[in-house]
Amino acid sequence: MTILFERATWDTLHTWGGALMIAAVAIHFTFHWQWVKSMATRIARMVTGRSARLNRNGYVIWPWTPIVAVSFLLAAFSGIYFMFVTGNRWSPDPMILFSRLTWDLTITWSGVTMIVARSSTSPSIGAGRPR
Repeated sequence: MTILFERATWDTLHTWGGALMIAAVAIHFTFHWQWVKSMATRIARMVTGRSARLNRNGYVIWPWTPIVAVSFLLAAFSGIYFMFVTGNRWSPDPMILFSRLTWDLTITWSGVTMIVARSSTSPSIGAGRPR
């Protein structure tokens, strides 16, 4: 069954979309690395019981941020694995670290987890506000 594009076209769009997303996250972290370090320090102080001052948005997003980050990394590494493993599902499984099924389940459920975790926070968080 064809929906808008052939399967090969969807595969190409999916592959390049994933590569662009990885590049966008790398660029995003480059620009916001100081914020990441600052939030990590504040959260570490809060968890250890020392003084930590987070605004309302900080309290809402801090439990979800590591979940989204780990899920994205798992999805990205799984996608890179599938990009460089040649053959199709009927070719012999190269068993690099895990079986093909394990990698497939990893990319699927890390993507689902990332979407659920991100959608669990308010849509306005991270959108910025006028200054």
